Parts: sequence; structure tokens; C-alpha cells
Amino acid sequence: MIFDFNAYLGNYPFRRIKYNSPKKLVNLMDRVGVNKALVSRFEGVFYKNWLEANRMLIEDIKIKNPNTTERFMMCLA
Repeated sequence: MIFDFNAYLGNYPFRRIKYNSPKKLVNLMDRVGVNKALVSRFEGVFYKNWLEANRMLIEDIKIKNPNTTERFMMCLA
């Protein structure tokens, strides 16, 4: 089993990230053979209110993409 412990969703503030959504990240993980990933939101690094980034991460994974919950472990800020 390959576990990526440095994965992010969302966008870096200075450029767009290609694999910025749960669906795109799962497709990349499948292509390169990664089974699970520890994910956080890029915005959590840059927002003054990092709780908003946590809310976005929970919404992205549990609400909008519930089929990805077994692939991602959320790393809340």
C-alpha cells in the first residue's frame, strides 16, 4: 500500500493547481498507484481564518464527494 502524506486540495494563491479537486486527485492517485492520501487545503496555509479551510476540506470530501472518503484522510489545520 502506498500512502501519500503530502497531498493538497484547492489552489495555491499564486497559480492554479492541476489536481485541485477530490475527483482529479483520485484520478492522479489511480494513475500513479497511490492507495490513500493525507490531504489538507492549500488555503489553510494562507488564510488568516484557517477554520474556513477546514470547512472547505470537509465539504469537498464528505459532502460533495462522499465516494472519496475511503481514499483520503483529512488533515485539519
